[in-house]
Amino acid sequence: MTEPVSERECKIREAMIEDAEGIRAVHLCAFPDEENEEVAELAVGILRHTSTPASLSLVACIGEAIVAHVAFTPMNKASSGELVGYNLAPVGVHPDHQKAGLGSKLIEYGIERMREQGVTILLVYGDPAYYGRFGFNAEIAEPFAPPHPLEFPFGWQGMFLSENPAFKAAALSCVPPLDQPELW
Repeated sequence: MTEPVSERECKIREAMIEDAEGIRAVHLCAFPDEENEEVAELAVGILRHTSTPASLSLVACIGEAIVAHVAFTPMNKASSGELVGYNLAPVGVHPDHQKAGLGSKLIEYGIERMREQGVTILLVYGDPAYYGRFGFNAEIAEPFAPPHPLEFPFGWQGMFLSENPAFKAAALSCVPPLDQPELW
């Protein structure tokens, strides 16, 4: 098992366009061959895409090396374009640094940034056992129809970031890099 990374060793910061190749490299290594290109292109596409409100891409660095990445992208009502919340995807950690807490640290930092920006709900499509640790659950996501049919519906989860969120059920749209049926 990899040793936990200390705060001194690991710096989390907002990604810059110059980080594209480092982000791509992380996802190419972190995911299996059958999906790594697709996820790497998604991560770089989100970094390069301009949206209003803006997406948030974060990297974890040890020294100058990017060793982990996560992105948060706006999710809007498909009917009106009104912001509903944000989606967390993708997240990847270089295999040399997996099991050291970097993915969790990066996600927790991103969740706090979303709270500070006034985001009321986060959505994710992924492993319930992993994302449940952060407070995501299927019940919260249920009223929100994802942009495309889900291959694994049990993976659609949500998390409230405020105590009394005002929300209504809605069909959602997402940023163009994520708007690909094969990703869902």
